[in-house]
Amino acid sequence: MKNNKRVICLIIIGLFAFNSMTFGKSQDSCSNIITNRIVTVNLLLPGFNYEKRLLNTSSLKIYTACLPMSRFSSSSGLTLSLVQDFGVQFRYYYNLKDRMALGRNTTKNSLNYFGLSPVLSLPYKSGQSMSFSAQAVWGLQRSYNRWLLNLEFGIATFFKNNNSNETVYPVLNFSFGYILFNQK
Repeated sequence: MKNNKRVICLIIIGLFAFNSMTFGKSQDSCSNIITNRIVTVNLLLPGFNYEKRLLNTSSLKIYTACLPMSRFSSSSGLTLSLVQDFGVQFRYYYNLKDRMALGRNTTKNSLNYFGLSPVLSLPYKSGQSMSFSAQAVWGLQRSYNRWLLNLEFGIATFFKNNNSNETVYPVLNFSFGYILFNQK
């Protein structure tokens, strides 16, 4: 029952974000600098990303990826597993004006950001349960022609469907992908 509530919560957040990107238009002079839509395929960790500009300095990223995950507990020690992640991340890009003033690359959202995201993780191994996490990250994204590099650091709170205890873990995400298409 708790898992159903978490999945419903993730769907509601996704629908709210989709609604925001449809109606959240702004007419600032920077709006033509931040890329409107970016679709990438991750090469390092298989997956897809879709990023949509919401306002002049914010975007919404919807993604899926196949990731290795490690967890440590006092009872079972360090465990490694492979999971399929589905997530929605709100990003606030805070250094657009600074990078523009210094003449640095800002195309395809080559900026630093703060992000918040709910993530649903489905394990590949039978017998393991799905988990839900809420993540807060600081990240940087850089584009090099058709290539996109993304690095994130932060914290996450994990909830498992068979355990009511929540745990906090550090987050380190790294992705390297190819830009399939982008729209200014």
